[in-house]
Amino acid sequence: MPAHASEIGMKSTAPAAAPGQASGGGSAFALNLAETLDVNGTDYLYEAPNCCDSCWLMCCPCRPFFQYTSDVDKYIFFNPCVCCCQDWKVEHVAAGKERGEGTVLGGTTAPCCCENGCMFCFCPCCTCSGNAVLQKLYHHEKDNDKYTIRQRLFPCWTCAGCCAPCGMCCRSCGDCCAYCGNNNYVITTEHLYPAVKDGADTTADLTTIAPNGQLMMADRIECCGCCPVRVPVKYATILDEAGDLDNEMAPVVGILLQIFRGVPVPCKLCTLPPVPAPTGVSCMDVGRSVHTIRCEMREMMELTNSNDPAQLKHALEKAIQEKGI
Repeated sequence: MPAHASEIGMKSTAPAAAPGQASGGGSAFALNLAETLDVNGTDYLYEAPNCCDSCWLMCCPCRPFFQYTSDVDKYIFFNPCVCCCQDWKVEHVAAGKERGEGTVLGGTTAPCCCENGCMFCFCPCCTCSGNAVLQKLYHHEKDNDKYTIRQRLFPCWTCAGCCAPCGMCCRSCGDCCAYCGNNNYVITTEHLYPAVKDGADTTADLTTIAPNGQLMMADRIECCGCCPVRVPVKYATILDEAGDLDNEMAPVVGILLQIFRGVPVPCKLCTLPPVPAPTGVSCMDVGRSVHTIRCEMREMMELTNSNDPAQLKHALEKAIQEKGI
């Protein structure tokens, strides 16, 4: 099924003609060292905060924002007040206008305390079936949810968290072995699901609900002293075709990817993720639809080197099936 995608990553631009040959004759070479954002085929460049913006972010770290700009418009990711647990939102601003004068496309919010049921709220360990909504992504206004991140529930699912320290240790050992074996790229995917109001009830088994999109995170394993660390390379959202809605929701879903990889603001503690980033460790991602592919650089590029969301989705699904993940 066709899809829309917004992508976050470092890119180097290249001419569309033969390698090193410009279409009108002569030669061309461009090296783009700044972070870029691709939204539905348009490239946006990360706009570093100027003097006034830097003073604002230092004096008011509870109201963070950052922006990506093209020659015709820009996207601004912001939070009205993280201290008051406000939602992260995306504003689309036309050229010539300032922050606050554009259109808010939507945002992301956590479910209400009893939205997954009173039993899940007061005694989650006794909820042994169905699924739980971990995060919601809405269009324009709250209560207009379009996508959700979910967790499958099963007997004693809360006990899996006790193994989290061992799971992180195993992941670090796996990253270390992969780095030494030149297999130092990791692609992590997680499914997105429809909103509850669209018929995806929390009482249903998560395996019976068809996903309507996914998140993709490609990281490179590097060595920091004696410890392996994961460095973001290319992140993308892949949404199943829903017409003009997906054109606006792609940047909204991209809020989560921005927060997962680390929001570019002075106070990092003010921008903790609303829902934990998928780790690829089953005891930490318990119940979530997360898949992990370890690969070398060439395979990573083959799987992610496309701005066409349908091709990106097909390549990732094919790799997951072939590897039996």
